[in-house]
Amino acid sequence: IRSGASLVAIALIALGLLTTAAQVTAVGARVDDPQLAATRAARAASLAPWDTGIRDLRNETMVQATFDLVFSGDPGATDAVEHAEQAFGAASRAEPHEYLHPYREALLLIGSGQELADEYTRRGIAAGVRGLEIYPSSLELRTGVASGYMQLREPAQAELLLQELWEADPAYSASGITYAQALLVQSKTAQARAVIAVLRQRFPEDPTIAGLEQQLPAN
Repeated sequence: IRSGASLVAIALIALGLLTTAAQVTAVGARVDDPQLAATRAARAASLAPWDTGIRDLRNETMVQATFDLVFSGDPGATDAVEHAEQAFGAASRAEPHEYLHPYREALLLIGSGQELADEYTRRGIAAGVRGLEIYPSSLELRTGVASGYMQLREPAQAELLLQELWEADPAYSASGITYAQALLVQSKTAQARAVIAVLRQRFPEDPTIAGLEQQLPAN
């Protein structure tokens, strides 16, 4: 199952839903080096392809700055993650009906969990579930929580989160890709094949679909 989870990570990296320009804005600093800008954008996209909105520059900057520490192996990364998590927790307590606070907390912790430890991913999932209690129809957050379950090698939980969503409206490619990967890891080949066929039809230019098709056994 670990290999399946890593394949999900590769699929998510390939999505890159946000543009380079938008990601540079999210970092909160102008850079003249195009390669640096592209590197930052690629990292941000790989961490959270489900984060499709830049809504609050200060909080987005905090998340990105923390990711910079985490993925560069900085010894202060753990403290930075804890500080940011506490900040989002305080914001949630101050505004309990604002879904963006647990949304960003989930983004931060699930992304950091790839490098630090599974406990961060679990805390991110818990934050995401709190966000879904406020805004259950968030495609991005539901898909992000499912990707967290895939990181934890719990594909059945990811499937449970995404099945009804995908079958009701297969309009969000990241949901379908994560759902298909969860099915493949569980050897639910027939179901995965059906999902991938819809993905191919609806998103023919997405290169991630070809990777999923290659994982299907021959008929």
